[in-house]
Amino acid sequence: MMPVVNVICNYKIPAKQGDKLRIVSTVTDPPKARIVINTIIYNEENQVVCTGSVTLGFVHKATRKPTRAPQYFADKFAPYFENK
Repeated sequence: MMPVVNVICNYKIPAKQGDKLRIVSTVTDPPKARIVINTIIYNEENQVVCTGSVTLGFVHKATRKPTRAPQYFADKFAPYFENK
């Protein structure tokens, strides 16, 4: 399980219904006991509308205790962090 541990949202300028937005999400560190996903939202003029992040923790399904990321999950991210 991956419960939400923390959410941060910083609104910069308004977006209106019908606006086309570009959402860019990045993971800067390999997943361990948690994973942080950083996000920037841009409007059509490439202005930053919003920045933020979400932190997800890994919890063992049966015991409900914090645990490390499952190996198959960590393996999916491994190629992007080979030089880290």
